[in-house]
Amino acid sequence: ENLPEWMHFRSPYRQPLLFLEEVGRRLQPYLGPGRVQFGQGIAPLKIQAGGPAQCPLYVAPDGFLAQAPATDYEWEYESANSLEAMGYRRVAAWSADWWRNPGLEAKKMASFIIRQENRIAEEEE
Repeated sequence: ENLPEWMHFRSPYRQPLLFLEEVGRRLQPYLGPGRVQFGQGIAPLKIQAGGPAQCPLYVAPDGFLAQAPATDYEWEYESANSLEAMGYRRVAAWSADWWRNPGLEAKKMASFIIRQENRIAEEEE
């Protein structure tokens, strides 16, 4: 806190994370209230499981967790493994596709999530 101004470094995360906020906002109507959660941490956009035997998800923009011009692949690997150890599965959101047609991409991602959940529910029966 008492450091000179020149010693303060900008966060490697683009603030605010507008792309993830947009993805979350567009997914919300399809997945129901409270399931899409935007917060802090390695994976700011998480989607809570739709049922007891289903896995929660995290959204990885362009397939990566780091929101920086470059990333360390070992860090990506370890971060993804730690999220998977907590029970999360990755869902990639490709920014170029979302930029072209965000409504369609939201429908496609929500459809993918719902189909995965239905498949898991059918396997249990």
